[in-house]
Amino acid sequence: MPRSFVEIAADFDALSERDFEYANASARGWERLAEVCDEMLAVNDPAICAPVMFRTMERLDGVELGTPGPLVHTLETWRGSYEKFLKESVRRKPTPLSVWMINRILNARPPYARSWVALLRSVANNPPRRNKQRSTRRAISSTRRAGNGHPKPRAAPWAIEFTPSRLGVVLVRPKHRELRRSPRHVCPPTPTSA
Repeated sequence: MPRSFVEIAADFDALSERDFEYANASARGWERLAEVCDEMLAVNDPAICAPVMFRTMERLDGVELGTPGPLVHTLETWRGSYEKFLKESVRRKPTPLSVWMINRILNARPPYARSWVALLRSVANNPPRRNKQRSTRRAISSTRRAGNGHPKPRAAPWAIEFTPSRLGVVLVRPKHRELRRSPRHVCPPTPTSA
């Protein structure tokens, strides 16, 4: 007997970043995600399924959930029904995966492409705050250190780049911080035997 939507949604909500860590030998996140996406397909009601799936995408935005993966493939089976939820999700909290979904829509050259491009431009120009409490705490501490009374604005950890091409492809490139190595992290050379 198939499980209820509530049980499936609870499984989506139970997924955590730890379930997707490559270093965690017991991590079954990718398998579990595929299983619950298959169950959502069986429910086949995008009005209730899509919001749960986008909520998961937003909550686990720093996790590799596939390329494009079961979330995207499941949502795209509901063509014509999931797009309004995608727009809401991108306005709320754009993630690399949700912006990539818009890219996939634009690559099909739909007649309503301008609205998707306008959405991406608005998000690129006004990225939402990631974690207001954490941002406020960092702004306060940087103000105390700087002493000038003006906190430094924090950049979003992702960027949307519009590249001119035949297809009008939108590339999503995460911003990576430089790896800083101090001498204590560098391994000393191994002694050679004489």
